[in-house]
Amino acid sequence: MFNPNPQFKHRIPDVENFLHNLTDPLCAANPAGNILWANAAFRRVFPLPAAVRPADASSFFSYVHPDNSERLRHDFTELCAGRTVLSREARLWSEETWLNFALDIYPAVDRCYCLARDLTRQKIFEEEKLQLLSVAEASLDAIYALDTDGRIRSWNKAAVSIFGYAAEEAIGRSFRMLALPGQKEEVDAVLQLIRQGASYGYETVRQRKNHDLVSLFITMAPIRDFSGVLLGASVVARDITSLQKQKVEMARLDRLNTFAELASVISHEVRNPMTTIGGFLQMLQRRTQDKKQLEYFSIMSEELKRVNAILSEFITIGRHKELKQEKQSLKSIIFSMAPLLEADAAYQGKIIKFSLNDTVDVLVNANEIRQLVLNLTRNGLEAMEQNGIVQIKTTSKENKVILSVKDSGHGIEEEDLEKLGTAFFSTKENGTGLGLYVCYEIVQRNNATLNVITGTGGTTFMVTFPVAG
Repeated sequence: MFNPNPQFKHRIPDVENFLHNLTDPLCAANPAGNILWANAAFRRVFPLPAAVRPADASSFFSYVHPDNSERLRHDFTELCAGRTVLSREARLWSEETWLNFALDIYPAVDRCYCLARDLTRQKIFEEEKLQLLSVAEASLDAIYALDTDGRIRSWNKAAVSIFGYAAEEAIGRSFRMLALPGQKEEVDAVLQLIRQGASYGYETVRQRKNHDLVSLFITMAPIRDFSGVLLGASVVARDITSLQKQKVEMARLDRLNTFAELASVISHEVRNPMTTIGGFLQMLQRRTQDKKQLEYFSIMSEELKRVNAILSEFITIGRHKELKQEKQSLKSIIFSMAPLLEADAAYQGKIIKFSLNDTVDVLVNANEIRQLVLNLTRNGLEAMEQNGIVQIKTTSKENKVILSVKDSGHGIEEEDLEKLGTAFFSTKENGTGLGLYVCYEIVQRNNATLNVITGTGGTTFMVTFPVAG
């Protein structure tokens, strides 16, 4: 079989025993491809006669797929003539089917040794890996892998879109870069779960590259190698920011509907008795000359006016009938109100500026839009100190028309933002909260949306209307 140097002859049995017991198939074949010798693994994977002799040897090429046979015959001829080691992939007949094998062919005197490694599992693994990568890249959820130290090892396209970091910016860095400054304890707990190999799901907030916040539902699962050693965790992060906003809006709409029913009852059942009380109060006031009583009557009258103002807001909230909507120009509606708004601002020692751009018409009820603008403007005026400025602006963006009312006040506290539009909640000392509540209801009835942007430089209420068809 071999022609070794005589000094190594005592090692030949050991070498032959080693080759015979290799787990991969190994055979020796002459330049014509006839099998001269085969180890146990080769006989198991590619069954041969009990004894293989050169005179009646099986042909190695009888196991080779026709598509690979010609190339391998050429390789055998070249290698047996003394060429260097060669590696090839070929399909061989085994287990009643064609399987993929990697062949390492080693030249020797008048023969070649061929070592075959089954690539079937590797091919299946590679195909499954490609499929998983394709699924990950096509996913709308951010999918990334973390090692046990929390370093990012993979980063799909959705992760780029959701977080704003390119793959080369994210891979190799700690996932702590996505956390907010106050989330150290949460991140430490997550890292501990990764090292424990735990599966976990939770809702949280992370920050994008531009520092915008994004609400996420995150699921984690451990990653292990074939021997069961923990490598880290796979993470799927679903952007639920819009879903969270929808939940808040649905809760707000539920409150609107509930309170509208209550307002309808109150406006009808309370206002009439209050009108009667007001009438009798005026009659008593005319019958007395006592200055002290007149002062009391004056205070009572003012309080009744305040109650009536609140009831008027109730009536607006409780209005369920369909209002006539027509194509209107926001610029024209606001321009008609300009003298009233400017007079209101001047009385308070403040300023109103208009930036009314021409926009396409929107389908709205003009009277309700006047009420909306009036309420938002008065809220802005009351939120500022002397010489403060309220800016009223109309713009177009894509298929939307935007009305914005911006004040130069001190902004709204973060904990108060979610409460805006709630009946009887107000940041003003004597406010009822009904004015902004009415604004949200008007926005809903006119198929618009209301967003609030606030900070230390002031607050902007942005009402977005769809373009009239």
